[in-house]
Amino acid sequence: MRPHKARRSVAVMLSLATALVACREAPPQRQTPPPERNSFTRAESLYYLDPKEGCDFLKERVNLDPVALVQEYARRDNEGRFLQTDTWLDTAYACPGHLPGPDVFHVVRDTRIMSSRVTDTTAWVLVASNVLGEMGQDSSGFVFLEQPHFSVDTFVVDNTPYGWRIRTPQLPEMVLASWVLANPERMRLRQLNRDSLVRALSRRVP
Repeated sequence: MRPHKARRSVAVMLSLATALVACREAPPQRQTPPPERNSFTRAESLYYLDPKEGCDFLKERVNLDPVALVQEYARRDNEGRFLQTDTWLDTAYACPGHLPGPDVFHVVRDTRIMSSRVTDTTAWVLVASNVLGEMGQDSSGFVFLEQPHFSVDTFVVDNTPYGWRIRTPQLPEMVLASWVLANPERMRLRQLNRDSLVRALSRRVP
């Protein structure tokens, strides 16, 4: 009886040892990381391609550099290009069909890019302007209201399947004072408003 029990005990111990070795040698199972909170699904991130959104997205491969895109936007904006219809905006924005038609715009001393951060999917570009005031309209032409301040716009630019496109802001309208003064007939700028703008431009920046 004793030898039989001894053999059974040895067999049990060998089985346990084999199981332990198998557990140690088995490769660990890969765990799928939980999805990030506030992450967009692919369908949500490509909303501008959905005809129901009315974005009028232009499916042309353009804008390979997001910072260069914002630089070009700021240059055109400073030159008053967006005071009227400009088809270039169709290539610059993800949703050109949603762009507003503002009745006023800001008159600025200068505009410059302060900083930028670019990832594979999104870019953030900070654009600063020294604002002299606001230009509105009445029945006779444009009216300048002096409101000096420092403004910073954060341009959010998306990397779409057709190149980089601006998501926000929508037409901040920052036009150089020098451009406004150089185009009096187009701006229908009365002498009173012209003199007010010249005085604002001549003041030293604090």
